[in-house]
Amino acid sequence: MVQMLTGNGSLFYFNLSAMVGTGQANRMEDVELVRLGYFAVREGSIGATAELRAALQTELQALQVSGPFGPDLDAVIRAHQRHRGGTQDNCVSPIRGNVSQNGLLYDGTHNWIIGSLNNHIRVMMRDIFPRIDRHPRCGPVLAATIRTQFIGS
Repeated sequence: MVQMLTGNGSLFYFNLSAMVGTGQANRMEDVELVRLGYFAVREGSIGATAELRAALQTELQALQVSGPFGPDLDAVIRAHQRHRGGTQDNCVSPIRGNVSQNGLLYDGTHNWIIGSLNNHIRVMMRDIFPRIDRHPRCGPVLAATIRTQFIGS
């Protein structure tokens, strides 16, 4: 199940329950969260997003905003890792460790990808975050999980 974390002061993050990528569990709510994050990159308006969007332009244009893990999402993840450096395992990993102590850095230099995607979602949905279930692009499995975690049904 997608999990909630707090860290970096008072910021709130959605975390994956398992890795998303080729050969991984690819739980639907995790995949939907990653897809939503890359949708936010594609549609984003912050400065860092413009550089990332340009670097991943081809892959982001081919990305489906819903559905299970597939070649379209795999291509975006691979391109994102090549662009940013750091671990090149072709997966988006859950944030591990103490977020409030280490921030979102997994090696002292690179942010967890899911942390970065959260930031893009937060900016795109600034009026409703963290209730991302209210956004029309939030997948149905993820939306149900978010509603359960926030309101219990």
